[in-house]
Amino acid sequence: FPLNVVVGLRQVHFLSQFFYRQRGLKAPLDPVAEFFPFVKAPPFTWQEFFLRPSLWCKLLSDEKDIDLAKLPPLIRQVFDSGTVGTAMPPRQKITIVEAEGSFQ
Repeated sequence: FPLNVVVGLRQVHFLSQFFYRQRGLKAPLDPVAEFFPFVKAPPFTWQEFFLRPSLWCKLLSDEKDIDLAKLPPLIRQVFDSGTVGTAMPPRQKITIVEAEGSFQ
């Protein structure tokens, strides 16, 4: 599952939520976000995404997280380094705070 699809689906979901609130409307249920929980989940790292099957789809909602210690050494090394092929910038946490009907 390419990460750009994950990011794109999350952007579309959160932008639609934002614009519904901007107009003073209640956002309808998002069936895509209901089936793919990662779409509406709080911010997460790529490592958390790959180790948490419950984020992948609703059918896996009861699955436990994957134990990193049980993965092959090469895979653990990739997770420990925080990179896949190229260096990634450090993760920055972005918090959206609703204040008086708008986001800041």
